[in-house]
Amino acid sequence: MGKDQQATSYVTFSVDEGRTWNDYYFSETPIEIYNINEIVNNSLYIYGRDSSDRGVIIGLDMSGLFEK
Repeated sequence: MGKDQQATSYVTFSVDEGRTWNDYYFSETPIEIYNINEIVNNSLYIYGRDSSDRGVIIGLDMSGLFEK
């Protein structure tokens, strides 16, 4: 989750159906996010642009956050 139409350097997520929320910082500088996809096994891919207008893809492996 993030503020709509604003560059950000973190994602906010919950692993307990919204009872608690956590921030994960994925970048030192904010990027403008265009899309977030869950590909497989709780891996997220964030697609966006940095302040220099370069395309950015960030992969986050969230699988370690969930009980097996």
